[in-house]
Amino acid sequence: MMAPGRAAAAIERLILAAILLCPVFLVHGRGIAEALIDVAATGLLARGLLGNGWEWARQPWVRVSLLWWNWLVLCSLPVLGLGAGGWPAFGQAVLTVRFLLFAAAMGTVLPRAPRVRRAVCWLVVAACGYIVAQMAIQAVFGVNLFGMHRFGDGTLTGPYDKPRAAAPLSRLLMPVMLAAGSMLATRGRPGGSAAAAWWGASPAAPEGHPSGVAQAPALPRARRGGRNALPDGSLGGIAPTPGLGAPTPGEPLLAEGGIAPGEAGPVAHPRGFAGRAGRTLLPLLPLLGGLAVMVLAGQRMPLLLTLLGLVVAALMLPRLRLPVLLAAIAAPVLVALSAVLTPRSFGHLVLLFSRQMHHFGNSPYGHLFERALNMGLANPLTGLGFDGFRHRCADPRYFGRHLFGLGGDGGGAAICAQHPHNHYLQALTDSGLIGLVLFCLMVLFWLRTLARGLGGAGPAFSGLRAWRVGLFAAVLMQEWPIASTSAFTNMPLGGWCFLLLGLGMAFVPPTPGRKEASMGQGGPSGASFPRGPGLRSLPRTGTSARGKPEIVPTDDRP
Repeated sequence: MMAPGRAAAAIERLILAAILLCPVFLVHGRGIAEALIDVAATGLLARGLLGNGWEWARQPWVRVSLLWWNWLVLCSLPVLGLGAGGWPAFGQAVLTVRFLLFAAAMGTVLPRAPRVRRAVCWLVVAACGYIVAQMAIQAVFGVNLFGMHRFGDGTLTGPYDKPRAAAPLSRLLMPVMLAAGSMLATRGRPGGSAAAAWWGASPAAPEGHPSGVAQAPALPRARRGGRNALPDGSLGGIAPTPGLGAPTPGEPLLAEGGIAPGEAGPVAHPRGFAGRAGRTLLPLLPLLGGLAVMVLAGQRMPLLLTLLGLVVAALMLPRLRLPVLLAAIAAPVLVALSAVLTPRSFGHLVLLFSRQMHHFGNSPYGHLFERALNMGLANPLTGLGFDGFRHRCADPRYFGRHLFGLGGDGGGAAICAQHPHNHYLQALTDSGLIGLVLFCLMVLFWLRTLARGLGGAGPAFSGLRAWRVGLFAAVLMQEWPIASTSAFTNMPLGGWCFLLLGLGMAFVPPTPGRKEASMGQGGPSGASFPRGPGLRSLPRTGTSARGKPEIVPTDDRP
């Protein structure tokens, strides 16, 4: 019989393998991706049952998420007039927890396996590039690599036969565009142009850092302007502070003197107007490229959400504000050019959107909005249970036209769909006003956790900071309340959302004031973590247990 420690290590490796494969099958093979999500979620629970810790469940964002899920399950129970979908819908409500556990699993195991975390980041970049390439080929040649033409309304389908590529692409573009802009903006800094500046390899974090950031790697002393190899073979060029000496392997960078990736060394940009223009125009290139692809895609909501994400990035990355402003000025120009280059995309992007907004009350989206509102307000306490909108949309009791002051039956049963095309309306119809409030709290706790360490002092535009801001913006875009969306857990978009959420949690620094585990505890493989000279365990009180200053991790460390 396998010992509990070895079994827990095997399960953790299984979780890592499922996480690593998930981005691949979210692009093609969403059924397999859903099975991988199940494997990671089940593995996280098994890991805890084997005594490997339930620290992940004590995080506030996990607690609020589980509270919302419990209320959804209760409202879906087909007894006492609850649960319009019966036992099948109740089973789906119970299984919804797997997406939450998948994100928690990523936030728990990836900080302890930095190489896998870095590989997942690169897979996200590859998935984004693959969808962009398929769209570009389809825009130029009329068909994608599989011989599929544009959709009937002129929108690009990317690698698919239907226009469902633009929505996930808009989310994937945010961290990729911002990280690429960061790499271009930091050209000339030691290590600034290396890919390792985004999410360099680092030793595993100890147990007790379920959502924390792994300790930064020990970096060799670099000559001015030179590049040295990191321990994993990638390029760097970050020198320790003179007088401190080179840190030993496993020793985190010190708060006083240590330099985070992408922030080391003096700025080597050309001075004067040419240098300032380069620092502004170079980061603008990936922003304009991303906007151009979204305009060519011809889908309204993904383009608008991409613009929203760029605004969020400008607020959180001050040095990106001028490039974002220039990109915002260029966006109408790109849309106008689409009227000449791709008239059908322009018609779907501008003309159809204008008509729908002008007559929103009589549009299909207006009908769905009013129907969902009628259903939610008629069942304010518990809603109709999981998938309640689909099961009761055709009920004549909810056909009224009250919101827009229009007569008729609001389209009757002909306008019914599987979901109300808005996550907040879905929460209202599924679990009533209480469920809607819990859903809003859950999203706010997600964003609050993802934003930890991004608002304080520190590097203004390092690669990792830009990557984290991109993940924050992607989740915000997914849960923006004024948007037309697919169902909350609908694959593959729901899978991408929770993958980006979990990846963002894997980069979040630990919460100040929470008790830390000792660095001598075992990692995923059961081995002890090395302790370099001067390395202490990390209580979050500002001083060590012996009264000596503690080592404080920076917020930009991978």
